[in-house]
Amino acid sequence: MNDFNRAEKVIKMRLFVAAHFPEAANLRFLEFVDVLQKNAKGSFTKPQNLHMTVIFIGDIKPAAAEKIKEIMKKTIQNAPVNMKFTGAGQFKSGHRKDEALIWVGGESAELSEIHRHLFAALQNAGIETDRKKFVPHVTLGRRILFKKEKDACLKSMDAAFETSVSRISLMESELTPEGPVYKELFLIDL
Repeated sequence: MNDFNRAEKVIKMRLFVAAHFPEAANLRFLEFVDVLQKNAKGSFTKPQNLHMTVIFIGDIKPAAAEKIKEIMKKTIQNAPVNMKFTGAGQFKSGHRKDEALIWVGGESAELSEIHRHLFAALQNAGIETDRKKFVPHVTLGRRILFKKEKDACLKSMDAAFETSVSRISLMESELTPEGPVYKELFLIDL
């Protein structure tokens, strides 16, 4: 890597917009992580990292973070946001075909609206984001390999419950050998 590329990498931030839940919901998520830890091996989400990604922005220059904060202020209303979790599921994850990203997810009309408006506002401001469809979920673990029957474990989590969103934040993610470290840069309480 030449000096220009090294300098370019240093001046970028890895950002995403996240929804955070009340403590009671976080305790439920941790119960699900505990079930996973007893039935599988992998990289489990740490309590301080529990969140739902609303929009992944990726690597940008620090100056753009200020623009994103202003867009969030204009786009996200300080109004109640409800979330209905309906169960646990998986996405393919890792290099092995039997590894999975395990999550609990569901639906929220309000979060879907926030995603849609924020995505459009960021695009209109020239800020590129991940274009994947918004699938409301909280990640419990990555590169999960089950010791026993996966489907029975996921069903045993009883992950059907309703909660609210307590705040929406602009987050910075630093990837480390011990896992990601998140830092809240800006928040909107709901």
